[in-house]
Amino acid sequence: MNKIQVIICCLALLSVASFSSGKVKDHLSVTKPNIILILADDQGWGSTSVPMRAGLKDSASDFIKTPNLERLAASAVVFSNGYASHPNCSPTRVSIQTGKTPALLQMTDIIHR
Repeated sequence: MNKIQVIICCLALLSVASFSSGKVKDHLSVTKPNIILILADDQGWGSTSVPMRAGLKDSASDFIKTPNLERLAASAVVFSNGYASHPNCSPTRVSIQTGKTPALLQMTDIIHR
């Protein structure tokens, strides 16, 4: 190897070493949040006792009692403006798992066994 090739190799190794130093410690110290996704098929707006919108009478059920969901909602972030990508359950589940729309996946019907 000539002198220029040795210098280029040393600079390449030095640049790789400088880019990787310090970032590993920062990446390891970040704590990731725990995310729980609860998906219920054919569940109406007022099918639980958890109020989905404060002040709106019909956003929670007086008849159906779900104390565990109430406790979970009290200690977590609740997203009350949901969107189902398809009216059938199978395309919606596939959409959640892949992050793509059912039309893009060409899945617009229920999966039959």
